[in-house]
Amino acid sequence: MKIAILTSGILPVPAVQGGAVENLVDFYLEYNDRHRLHDITVYSVWHRDVEQHPALQSSVNHYKYIKVDSLWGKLKKRFYHLTHKECYYHYHIEYFLHEAIKHIRRTAYDVIIIENRPGFALLLKGNTNAKLVYHLHNKKLTFEHHQCRAIYDAAYRIITVSDFIKSSVVSINPHDQKTQTVYNGIDLKAFSVSDIPIDRKAIGLADDDFVPLFSGRGTTSTSRGRATASGGWTTPWAGAAGTACASSSTCTTAPAATPATTSTTRTAIRGSSRRRSTSGSSPRSGRKSPRTTRTSPRSSPTTSSTSRSPAASPTRTRSTKSSNPSSSSPSTRSGASTGTTS
Repeated sequence: MKIAILTSGILPVPAVQGGAVENLVDFYLEYNDRHRLHDITVYSVWHRDVEQHPALQSSVNHYKYIKVDSLWGKLKKRFYHLTHKECYYHYHIEYFLHEAIKHIRRTAYDVIIIENRPGFALLLKGNTNAKLVYHLHNKKLTFEHHQCRAIYDAAYRIITVSDFIKSSVVSINPHDQKTQTVYNGIDLKAFSVSDIPIDRKAIGLADDDFVPLFSGRGTTSTSRGRATASGGWTTPWAGAAGTACASSSTCTTAPAATPATTSTTRTAIRGSSRRRSTSGSSPRSGRKSPRTTRTSPRSSPTTSSTSRSPAASPTRTRSTKSSNPSSSSPSTRSGASTGTTS
């Protein structure tokens, strides 16, 4: 089967700049390369780090790159913005789709998989005879989205990564028969039960430390869970920058509300002596230790605070800045790529 994959138009594939969706695309392209199941062409933005990537040597996976941040690409984007006032997504993303369609028109695909950009279908449906399949990782298609029914009707199949996202799609058509949940898989070799003991001292933990672990994201953009690493409950915030088009045919980009920093917090609660010192009076100041303020269900995730005395149990925090797709800036350096560029 001849398949095209339209990426988001923000981060490159292979995922040399990260990105959850881009990494997932890498995984199933790698699987296709091993088993040689389909002839797949990936449409992606260009980045200099993809030039020497081994994935480009595949004989069944092909890569078409669009240089959106070269000097010439920026000039063409600006011209596109001036001549296309009514758009569904930001003109940066729409320009990427415009350039991809130029090649898609000349190629007979059986299926086109659209990664998390269902609005692409509005322009694609008149430029190809291929069946359109949406792969949705967030709430990108609900009854609240502009032209939701036209986008829904253009799809041959809609694949969601959770039943929660599926329910948002079904809100458009309660009699839906085209949407199916396919959970993201994991590498069982990398994630498996192991009996190998962990050296707690090597990671800065004492033998009597109690360590609660939170793995995930405090948002409802993918699932219903709202627990945060601090143990509180927060009002859900939007996932990534999206499109707000409620009543107008012209679209505006909604500001990203995802926190700029993703934190993995390890809280080490020391022995009973320290637990006793945190209750009642503080040995250093003679004053009572202030209580910990938990986040209320209505509070913003960025406004909660925690106060404690100097003798309270230490909290070790390791913060890793998230790579916001909407703020990433691919390199503008030109160069020959193993994949095709335009």
